[in-house]
Amino acid sequence: MTIELTQHQRELLTELLEREHKDREHELHRTDSLSYKKLLRERIGVIEDLCDRIAVVEVVG
Repeated sequence: MTIELTQHQRELLTELLEREHKDREHELHRTDSLSYKKLLRERIGVIEDLCDRIAVVEVVG
């Protein structure tokens, strides 16, 4: 599946994902539950994968 995004949409999505990543990292460090930590690590992995997929490669000319 391919989703086409405008530059503005890509920037907003990146901002939202980065905020979610930061929040989940913070939550990961605050919890003691091993099962919840596992869930958070999985979610962080998905967020990182999404960030990699929407990353824009800038060509320096």
